[in-house]
Amino acid sequence: MMPTHPVDWSQANCIGTDNEAFYPEVGESVRAPKKICSRCPIINECFTYAIHHERHGIWGGSSANERIQIRRKNNIILTGAG
Repeated sequence: MMPTHPVDWSQANCIGTDNEAFYPEVGESVRAPKKICSRCPIINECFTYAIHHERHGIWGGSSANERIQIRRKNNIILTGAG
């Protein structure tokens, strides 16, 4: 379910960090970006957005592979994927 209120993305902890850290290469650790996400005030909104729209990267504390598993388990179809 998508957030019913507008998300204030300016509150995200990842603002101002190196975006490349959130798009690790295969085999690279996802610990650092997930740690940034773990303290983010909009982690839930970010995750909800990503589960429906994002194919790649770390979003809302989840990796692309984790979101694939969640989508499969919950029959969620990716829309407008980035």
